[in-house]
Amino acid sequence: MRARVKQPEPRLQLAGSEPAPSRARPEKILVSPDEAAELLSIGRTYLYELIHAGEIKSVQVGRLRRVPVAALHEYVEKLEARGHQNGRPTGRDVH
Repeated sequence: MRARVKQPEPRLQLAGSEPAPSRARPEKILVSPDEAAELLSIGRTYLYELIHAGEIKSVQVGRLRRVPVAALHEYVEKLEARGHQNGRPTGRDVH
């Protein structure tokens, strides 16, 4: 005979009450270079070029390189302010 596994009963939500809090993961504040490149829709090699050019800040955590999510937002804001079409560092501003 197989033991029956009791299914949890669904919680009822009263009208006007807030839903039960879920166990969502907290937002990341540091991401790997692969994740950062994916978030920016660019290649990993180009991300490293931007890091080495000082366009995107990164930090060392032990032996790992990590990119603050805030640095990605700052980079996008810089691109918007400059009005660059492709975002590649050129060494000079193109107007």
